[in-house]
Amino acid sequence: MIINQKARAIALALLKVSVYVRRDEFRKSLEHLAFSILEAVPMENYEMGRRALSAAESLVLFGREIYEIEPINADILLKEIQGLTKEISYSGGSRSPEHVSLDEIFDNKETQKKERIRQ
Repeated sequence: MIINQKARAIALALLKVSVYVRRDEFRKSLEHLAFSILEAVPMENYEMGRRALSAAESLVLFGREIYEIEPINADILLKEIQGLTKEISYSGGSRSPEHVSLDEIFDNKETQKKERIRQ
């Protein structure tokens, strides 16, 4: 599944970036999140995966600000993290009410019925 491949790629990138981090606690946090993403996403524990991705995004932003992560690497990581988060939501990993519009669902069904009647 493409989501699992992206999760592995992000986890690997976080680990590779963490090798160059000078601060031990920061490096350990990046490594921990890499493994959290790697565990949660393939098990389809999307809530835990989203939390780990959100924390990774915050750490990458912070790492860029404190010069622990090169800006180009941070930008690439952030783009991939945000993309994976969106894909998880689109694949059904997000069932929160803010993502569901009943108006769109019912309007779409009514429109489809009207179109079938016209034909």
